[in-house]
Amino acid sequence: MVIARASGQDAGHSQACPLFDMCSLPAFLPPIDITCTDFHRLVSLSGAIAGREPHLATFLSGEIARATIRDEWDKSGYVSMESLVRFRDNVTREQHSARLVYPRQALSEGDSLLSVLSWTGAALLGLSEGHSIAWQAGNGLMRSLTVLRVD
Repeated sequence: MVIARASGQDAGHSQACPLFDMCSLPAFLPPIDITCTDFHRLVSLSGAIAGREPHLATFLSGEIARATIRDEWDKSGYVSMESLVRFRDNVTREQHSARLVYPRQALSEGDSLLSVLSWTGAALLGLSEGHSIAWQAGNGLMRSLTVLRVD
């Protein structure tokens, strides 16, 4: 069940986001979904890293701002926090599997965990199976990922 659109976008057109002043987004970005709880937690996290990782914070904030907010129980079919996701790096053609987690969990629990405060984690957030996203990372390199499966 859709609760709200974070950015007020309709029919794929970009509009100014009421929460962030930097989120004029291109229409070609794939739709994303997040839960209300994750929305609020991720807004706080993106603000917390803005001083030390400004490009990543802007990217994550833009992703959050354009998301459709879903009920907590409605997590099927899209990459949410704690989802196990299989994805392809469209530049290297390599496939990877990881669980999308909050940063503290990623530091303490192992290699197959992907922090939402990484470029890859922020890009995968909210994507559905079959959707792809391309972006320019903080190092200037173009990146592109496709979600193959979400569990």
